[in-house]
Amino acid sequence: MKAAVSVNNIFGDIQDFKFREVSPYGDGGPIDGTHGKTGMGTIVLPEATRSQFLTKSFTNVLTIGHGDLCFSNILYNYDLSIIKLIDVKGAMEEKELYMNPYYDIAKLSHSILGLYDFFNSDLYEIGVGEDLKLELRIDHNRTPYEGIFRKYLDKNGLDLSLVRLYEASLFLSMLPYHTDREKKVLGFVLNAAGILDELDKGI
Repeated sequence: MKAAVSVNNIFGDIQDFKFREVSPYGDGGPIDGTHGKTGMGTIVLPEATRSQFLTKSFTNVLTIGHGDLCFSNILYNYDLSIIKLIDVKGAMEEKELYMNPYYDIAKLSHSILGLYDFFNSDLYEIGVGEDLKLELRIDHNRTPYEGIFRKYLDKNGLDLSLVRLYEASLFLSMLPYHTDREKKVLGFVLNAAGILDELDKGI
C-alpha cells in the first residue's frame, strides 16, 4: 500500500488545528457540501469528491455505540470463541450514550482499511518518491479483509464511501494528540490523503 502527498508546513497547520473544536460524535446529519463536514471534524474535499457527496446522507438516527471500536480494543478468546470489547466510551448521562451510527463502523474501517494498528506498532515507512512527494509504505495486503468488510457493509445498507470519508476525518482529528511523534503525524496525514484520493478516483 502506498499513498503520496505534497506537505507544506504540516506542523504549523496542526498547531492551528489543535485549537479548533472537533467533536468525534456526529449529529447524524448530511455532509456539508462546502467543507465535507462529517460531525467528526471538518476536512476540505477536492471538488470532484465534494460534488459526489453533496446528495449523500444517512438515516437521521442515533445509536448506542462503543466509541472507539479499533482492533486494539477488541479481544478474542480463540478457545471459547468469545469476543470482548474494552475501553468503551463512558457516559455521565443517558443522552451521552448515543452517537452517529456510522461512527463505530468508521472506527472499525480505521483498522481494517486504514491500517491504524500498523501506525501504533510503528510498522510503516515514510520515504520520498521520484516526484519528490512523501510516500507512505505499509507492507500489508488488506484485500482479503476488505472483501469481507465490503460484503458486511452492503448487507447492512451502509455506504462504503461515507465510511471512508469519516475514516479520513478520524485520522486528521487525531493529529493534535500525536505531535510528540512527528513520524506518526506524517503517517496519519499521508493515510488520510490516500483515502481522499481513493474517494476522488471512485475506488
